[in-house]
Amino acid sequence: MRASLEALLCNDVTFCLTFMGCLFLFSLLIAMANSVLPRERFALNVKLLAEDNPLAFITPDIDKFRHSFQLKLPRCGVVMPVKGVHDQSYANWRAQVTSMYGGPLEFFFCVESEDDPALPHIQRLQRENPEINIHPMVAGISWHCSQKIHNQMHGFERAMRSCDYVIVLDDDIKLHPGTIRCWVEELETDAQVLAASGYAFEYVGPDVTSMTSYFAMLWRCMASNGLSHPYDRPSNVWGGSMIFRSSELRNNIYGLIDAWRDGGYSEDYITLSIARLHQRTLAVPKSAIFPNRLGNLQFDRFWNFVCRQIFVLTNTYATGAQRWIAWGSHGINASMHLFIFLAFVCATLLSSLIIAAAASRLLAAAPLPAEAPLPPLYASLGMHGACASSGAVPCALAFWPLLLLVGASFKRMLSSFAHLCNVLSPHGYDNEPIDVSHIPILRICVAYMAYAPLIPAATVYTFCSSAIVWSGVNFHVTDGRVSKMERKDGKGGVPVGEWYSVPRETSLETTLKKVAQFRMAQEGVLGAR
Repeated sequence: MRASLEALLCNDVTFCLTFMGCLFLFSLLIAMANSVLPRERFALNVKLLAEDNPLAFITPDIDKFRHSFQLKLPRCGVVMPVKGVHDQSYANWRAQVTSMYGGPLEFFFCVESEDDPALPHIQRLQRENPEINIHPMVAGISWHCSQKIHNQMHGFERAMRSCDYVIVLDDDIKLHPGTIRCWVEELETDAQVLAASGYAFEYVGPDVTSMTSYFAMLWRCMASNGLSHPYDRPSNVWGGSMIFRSSELRNNIYGLIDAWRDGGYSEDYITLSIARLHQRTLAVPKSAIFPNRLGNLQFDRFWNFVCRQIFVLTNTYATGAQRWIAWGSHGINASMHLFIFLAFVCATLLSSLIIAAAASRLLAAAPLPAEAPLPPLYASLGMHGACASSGAVPCALAFWPLLLLVGASFKRMLSSFAHLCNVLSPHGYDNEPIDVSHIPILRICVAYMAYAPLIPAATVYTFCSSAIVWSGVNFHVTDGRVSKMERKDGKGGVPVGEWYSVPRETSLETTLKKVAQFRMAQEGVLGAR
């Protein structure tokens, strides 16, 4: 029995799987070190500068706080596509509109309809802050691009007429006091930058028991590796936060506005596709980090999120070349997690066999085999036969310390990001600093091993479909663009629970007419009639 188990587990296939898993775990360690160490140095520099400049968390140059300098800061329009509200919505919005940018700001809150429960809260924010330029806006329902992009474009049309820069933010983001100023300086000093962005830092709260929340945290940690670069110029952006020059948006540079509006599903992926095609860079400064504490999440919600993210990477694109780049990069990502999970399975089985062999030898006090001499490791463990000559055993034994190192690296990343946020916002969040000391390394390791097979599984699931459901809308994609949208809200006499649609051409024509009327009104053409 034991000989057959050794023959089954100690072979070239098992060796290759465990070796590849260990190799990918080691590559994860390198990727996280490249992500964490530059940010730790940045946080240290900010703290050192604080000795001479107490406001270094906003900008390191103390001369930029002079009134004469702040008078020249460009006007920024902050567009926030909003859908619904949650417990922290109002507090987040208030934190955003009270930013310490120093220059003029306007805020455009865009909802899809007047029935949206967020609209009364936005109007309340407007009443309670009359000194701030806050504009509640109703974009209408879209059938030609994602609702988020449609809301965003509705705000962009207004903001890019009155502001020098246009920022789009997810409505649940908490800004640091110096975030907007940092973004503006990136675009002011580097004409090659098409857009500046940020990255999310999600961490589980101390009362979280759901393993699914750990999955979401690990996804964000992995994604932050793709937004790291020694000179803050990665090849990716994050759709939760982006800033553009209004002049380039007004000129529809590279057809960016058209690509968003005509069948656009993901504004960030379209942006990075066009930036790569036209050899423009993207800026993601280390200070543009946005914390978010996770509560207990349901698995179906996380599964839908992961499938949507993979759907964006593999099914939507603005250029043909970007499609192959996306497939290649995600193929590597899915393969990496598959190999790590298979290596975990092999290492578990081999470790069980090793423990059983060692226990059997100790209990029986059996002498070592008189055959060919064995390496000390195998001899002490009582291993012989197929396992004595296979490299699978040392790979299996190496897997566990590597996994612990990866768990410790994730914890180091969380601690470093939390420290950076606390340095950039010394007043804290909800009057308290961010703390991740309650997150245990072993739980991270267990969560990662459960998380790893979900990525290839979601990839296969997404590959078999040309549609995805997002916020109650069923999106069909053809040639990288949204070709059809279906809803279930029972409007137009359609029974609740059945999908219905409006032709995308009809929706796009209606939107373009409204845009044209707005632009003519802005230029005084309609008023002259």
